[in-house]
Amino acid sequence: MENTRSEPSFVGVWETDHGKLDLKIQGNKVTGTYGTSAGRIEGTINGNVVNGIWRQTAPCVLGISWGTFALTFSADGRSFTSRWSYADNFAPGWGNWYGKKQN
Repeated sequence: MENTRSEPSFVGVWETDHGKLDLKIQGNKVTGTYGTSAGRIEGTINGNVVNGIWRQTAPCVLGISWGTFALTFSADGRSFTSRWSYADNFAPGWGNWYGKKQN
């Protein structure tokens, strides 16, 4: 019996609450660019979860412009939820990030 189930592709353009995200995956390495502040992400995917680092050129809280994130894709691969935080433990802040895949 042939397996006809196809795995969702997370690669592509996503509409997010932080601007468009253009996501690429090679092996277990994930990269992407987002938003208007030259934002970019780099991480590792395991199943439907990506853990990594975000960076952007515009300074954020207290001049910090990078941090960590954990992103989880939905089972159908059409949306994600993520939680991000600043890199410095002394910098207040974390947030959520939501996205839906463009057709």
